[in-house]
Amino acid sequence: MAPEARERRRGLVSHRSIPVTEPCTHLTTTTAPNGSLAASLAQGISQYAERFEEASVLEIAAAMSVEDPHAARSFLLERTAEPAFPMLRRSVLGTIELRIEAAKAAARDRLLLVTGDDAPGGKNDKAREAIFRRDPGAFLPGAEVSKVRPFARAFWHVLIDGKDVPCVYVCRAAVVSDLHDMVECLAENRQYERGIVIGAPETARDIAGLLPPNIAFVAVPLATDGRRA
Repeated sequence: MAPEARERRRGLVSHRSIPVTEPCTHLTTTTAPNGSLAASLAQGISQYAERFEEASVLEIAAAMSVEDPHAARSFLLERTAEPAFPMLRRSVLGTIELRIEAAKAAARDRLLLVTGDDAPGGKNDKAREAIFRRDPGAFLPGAEVSKVRPFARAFWHVLIDGKDVPCVYVCRAAVVSDLHDMVECLAENRQYERGIVIGAPETARDIAGLLPPNIAFVAVPLATDGRRA
């Protein structure tokens, strides 16, 4: 047999000796135990994105708390999703709470040094309360003097839309305790849907972030002559 024929025959035999099988598919499959590979990747990316977002929220809240811990706490509590980093979240929230308490203590210390008419519970605080009691509508549109007698020494009522609403004065040196009195009042007297706390305009910053949804703060300014500004 000629060499060329032997080579051709060898090639033919070699080619035919390769077993014929079904096409291999295991290298190109897109299936995964819980669905498609694409869906699994998308889920993983989504989870990482959520964790990155939460880490960003915690970082922003921590930075905000240096200047305004009340706003930082509100910002952090707006995120109601299950935390991916619960211990870190508790740590940041704890730091914010400490800064809030430190700010309150510093404010109380400053106020306790004030004497004269501006002293806590002094002449100006009493004047603001008296003015609001006499004409609540001047500071709270739609509010009228109520004929219902106070149920406690520090409380009184105003009439809004035909309903009696309890009121209490909030002193800047005792914002937390005075506000707590109103919270307890509403909890113990279910006939009231809401409450009102009043105080000096400067109290608005002290009480920011502390007010429950059913309690409103009303600022009562004073003019230099002791009358309503």
